[in-house]
Amino acid sequence: MKNIFEKMGKFFATKGRINRAKFLIYSIFMVLLLNLITELYKGLLIQKFLVLLVFVISIVKYISITVKRFHDIEMPGNNIILLIVPIINIYFYFLLLIKKGTDGKNLYGDDPLIKLQ
Repeated sequence: MKNIFEKMGKFFATKGRINRAKFLIYSIFMVLLLNLITELYKGLLIQKFLVLLVFVISIVKYISITVKRFHDIEMPGNNIILLIVPIINIYFYFLLLIKKGTDGKNLYGDDPLIKLQ
């Protein structure tokens, strides 16, 4: 049982960094997944509880990925709050997609691009 919780903790962890490409892939996947969840919820193809559970898990995972991306550009994860502010959210979302992460190690961990080489 401890092993399951340990793996879940790693899945939702906000420590570390991710690069732009991985963030873009997660973002596209999340848009597609949330659209699918919305359609399933409307169409009542499966039980609503299961749809809501997947929705909540998806949102929590996306928050953890976004925090890691903020870490990659050497900004605190608390800045995720700015993504719910209209107009400002557009600027920060594009910043997350476009700005290159810090070269080498920063306050939040090792460079994720170094791990790819």
